[in-house]
Amino acid sequence: MQPTSRSFPANARAGLADPILQQALGLARTGFPQRRLEAIARLPEFEDLREEGRAIKDHTLGHLDFYLELYERNVIASGGHVHWARNAEEARAAILDICRAANAKIVTKGKSMVAEEIALNDHLEQNGITPVETDLGEYIIQLRHEPPSHIIAPAIHLMKEQVADAFRGAHTELDPARPLADPRALCDEARTVLRPRFLAADVGITGANFIVAETGSSIIVTNEGNGDLTQILPRVHIVVTGIEKIVPTLEDAATLLRLLARSATGQEFSSYTTISTGPRRPGDLDGPEEYHVVLVDNGRSALLGGEFHAFEVLERIGQIGLGRGVFAFDFLQRDAQILAPRLDRAQEGRKGQPSDIGIPGALLFARHTVVQVGQLAFQIGAHRFNRSHAPLHLVDAETLQAQ
Repeated sequence: MQPTSRSFPANARAGLADPILQQALGLARTGFPQRRLEAIARLPEFEDLREEGRAIKDHTLGHLDFYLELYERNVIASGGHVHWARNAEEARAAILDICRAANAKIVTKGKSMVAEEIALNDHLEQNGITPVETDLGEYIIQLRHEPPSHIIAPAIHLMKEQVADAFRGAHTELDPARPLADPRALCDEARTVLRPRFLAADVGITGANFIVAETGSSIIVTNEGNGDLTQILPRVHIVVTGIEKIVPTLEDAATLLRLLARSATGQEFSSYTTISTGPRRPGDLDGPEEYHVVLVDNGRSALLGGEFHAFEVLERIGQIGLGRGVFAFDFLQRDAQILAPRLDRAQEGRKGQPSDIGIPGALLFARHTVVQVGQLAFQIGAHRFNRSHAPLHLVDAETLQAQ
């Protein structure tokens, strides 16, 4: 799939003229936003917590080289492997090499915007490997050959009748007269079809909501449990994640987890929060034999160090997925349109320039200022970022929190 951010005005006009899309998104307006407001109201310290979360991310991005190197050392110490990818091509190549070494034929996947960003499914299919999306929304849009329309709810642009049509077209082994009018029936059918694929998978690929420097762990949060089956059942688990997902400590991750579900789905906490550290150990009842992490730059480091606020830029780059599709909410549409072309320029090695895609200058400068590229060089061979400050040293958690 190719980024469509440069065609956003035309895509938006077509979306606004689509009555089914407008009906689907109209239903969404009373879902996540209202639940988020209610969840925040139940947490009086939410604003203070959000500032604490911002401080954690600002500190981490300011010392990104240090924490990524610490993370790599701890992944290796736990028996895992780290693969550094400067761009989408290197990320795809690393994942394909791991899959080929495992002689993989079927790969199950948890929801990952980075996998969308690097067009991983297309690459695996072109090389004879079958990727199977296991998040329900991602599975639906995979059947329809569409990109995700939202970072939380990939199929939020669809009505249940469209989902039923997709299932009837794909699940031809089932009774064509079966009733699929009820959402429960759709969920049950997806579970029935996906369960044997979980068991048959040779490799499982997940994203990461956070990666933790002090332990070498990856953390995912889900509501369906598919992420756990994806990373526990296959012989090989691959985590593909952007470099901006790093946090210093498990305590920092816990702080951010208190914000994550409330801000995303309006839950106190997601149904499943899973921490993975390395492959299966002697005596473990389950888990993968191999644990790999693919750390993806793909233009991120080129944006770091400029006048864009690092927390907002890198978080949204990791979540938006380069502006594919017609997004449901205005802030995603706007940020995708601003950021994706700039990330294109960064990947091409060019200096960031004022927006040339029709965004008024006042809007651009109201949110951020012009990107300055090239102040931070991602050095794959040395596995580090080169910055002007002196090398950092590990200190205790209290000192880290105070910095």
